[in-house]
Amino acid sequence: MDEYIVINQSNNKCYNVNELVFDVLMYSTEIKSHKLEKKYGFDDIQIQRVLDKIYGKLNES
Repeated sequence: MDEYIVINQSNNKCYNVNELVFDVLMYSTEIKSHKLEKKYGFDDIQIQRVLDKIYGKLNES
């Protein structure tokens, strides 16, 4: 399985996309409480954009 890295340009940190997606899918209610925003430095709109890109790639394959 390929590993993808997500780079948050605002804080120059890299995150494993599998972990990010897992966190978002498993803890989607945490987006509303900003726990994921604190962990990753992304806001919920940025997280949704990342997910949209990932799902787009998955649908292409």
